[in-house]
Amino acid sequence: MKIQSEVRLCPPVRAALSALRWSGLVAVAFAFGCGPPTPDKPAANSYENLGAINAAYMNATKKLGRPPAKLAELEPFLQGGEQVLISPVDGEPYEIVWNVDIQRMRERNTPPIVAYEKTGKDGKRFVLNGHLILPLTDDEFQKAKAVAGLK
Repeated sequence: MKIQSEVRLCPPVRAALSALRWSGLVAVAFAFGCGPPTPDKPAANSYENLGAINAAYMNATKKLGRPPAKLAELEPFLQGGEQVLISPVDGEPYEIVWNVDIQRMRERNTPPIVAYEKTGKDGKRFVLNGHLILPLTDDEFQKAKAVAGLK
């Protein structure tokens, strides 16, 4: 005769044990490298820098009553100082296109290029296109420049 012992746990205890088991598996997975990818820090910082340039460009346009024509007109509106003018991806200053009226971009039917990384990395560069910050391949960038009327 075989005696089987069965342990019956109330539902809250079962749920707690199940959660404990899963959290242990998750901890092991993270310890061995399974988990969310770590973001590319320079790329994330470039995105933030271009966002700061966009905000400064918009604020300068509102304050001046026209788009900024040179760096001296943009600098008073930059949050984060001059370091936001340098791409952490390629280490070069961003190219800023002056006299672009972002506020009137709907009339143009095409978002204008406002700023971009000179070189980028691995065949891609971040581009401030209207209010969007996009990673573009070299081919996509050349097409966007042509549409925006840039050389």
